[in-house]
Amino acid sequence: MQTVFSRCALHVARVAVLACLAASRVEAQGGLLDSLARANTRVIELAGDSLAGPGASFLLAETRQAQFVALGEQHNTRDIPLFTAALFRMLQARYGFHYFADEQDPTAGRVVSEAPVRGRRDSVAAFSNRYPHAFTFMSDQELHLLAYIGAAAHTTAHPVWGCDQAFGATHALDRLLPLVTTPDVRAVVTRLREGAAAKERVRDIETFDYMAQEPKSEAFAELARTVQAAPGTEAERLVQDLVISDRIYRNYREGRHYENGYEREEYMKSRFLDEYRRAQRSGDALPKVLMKFGHWHVFRGIGPSNLQTLGNFASEFATSNGMRSFHIAIFPNGDPGAYGDISGWDPEIRGFASGSTPGVWTIVDLRPLRANFTALVKGLAPERADQLQRWVYGFDAALFIGRMQQGTYALNPGVKY
Repeated sequence: MQTVFSRCALHVARVAVLACLAASRVEAQGGLLDSLARANTRVIELAGDSLAGPGASFLLAETRQAQFVALGEQHNTRDIPLFTAALFRMLQARYGFHYFADEQDPTAGRVVSEAPVRGRRDSVAAFSNRYPHAFTFMSDQELHLLAYIGAAAHTTAHPVWGCDQAFGATHALDRLLPLVTTPDVRAVVTRLREGAAAKERVRDIETFDYMAQEPKSEAFAELARTVQAAPGTEAERLVQDLVISDRIYRNYREGRHYENGYEREEYMKSRFLDEYRRAQRSGDALPKVLMKFGHWHVFRGIGPSNLQTLGNFASEFATSNGMRSFHIAIFPNGDPGAYGDISGWDPEIRGFASGSTPGVWTIVDLRPLRANFTALVKGLAPERADQLQRWVYGFDAALFIGRMQQGTYALNPGVKY
């Protein structure tokens, strides 16, 4: 009969063996991910304002049949807007892309799409200075990108589609004022505008953010009742943008996070469709669109927050038109300890970067990983397997920007996010 000591020793030995086997399976899985990523990695270069290298040729081939190209980004960087401008230039020249859907305030998107601001860097910057809360993202590089799209796009419709909820209110209320003529209606709009402007004079959302923090639902409801805008008019769009955006922020502020995410994602889709149909009315039967949003908004399928994303909508929409979408997740790849160091990131992202080195831009084709997915997840904990699955099936490629840098704010000094 075994002694207590011997039984304990045997149990410890079995646990150790199982742990070693599990570790070896994970190591093997990691090795397979690394090798597949390295085998499907291509260098891509930003040469001036154009893309070059094997990675550029890869993108050119893979977007040939695409109606929508979706970029999932890390916000407020210097390099992603530069890449986006170069990609738009390539897609426009080769495949007739003339539209850019962005995670931006809808009214700001319309302003930069129309005269006299469209295509003019100085006018875009002046608008940003006049209304510090107009743009959701307002680095120098983002503003230059919006001006570039406006100048380069060959369309009489809006080339820039702001598809997020409203980030600020003052600029939208100023746009609404000329559309209302009755004195009592103008008084309501003016009073609301003055209250918003007092909070939006500077961009410091750590201290105050009118749209996200100020209780104003009753005031916006009064605005809707008073204006009584006709359906389909610009006045109705401006009012509804404020009402819906306030509800999105309020859901988050009051802890209804799923409702917040769901309505935000659905509003992105409705804004996208509104601009898409406007482009069709201008004569473009099949508008082709470059999209740039945070990663969570452009996953194909169900995103990490368990929502059917704008990216999934675009994928299905393209399929209904006999075309396809192509989704690119963008990540930094900085030196150890520097901005963009991914050494502490999730293992799947580090695995995708196996063939990349700091200082070099590379793009990884993720689709070959799908054929090996069963082997990739063998031995992984369920949460890690689920995470890997979302990235591998949610995006077609991963772009790693070597030594990515943060955006600059020379055009808007003192900005605080």
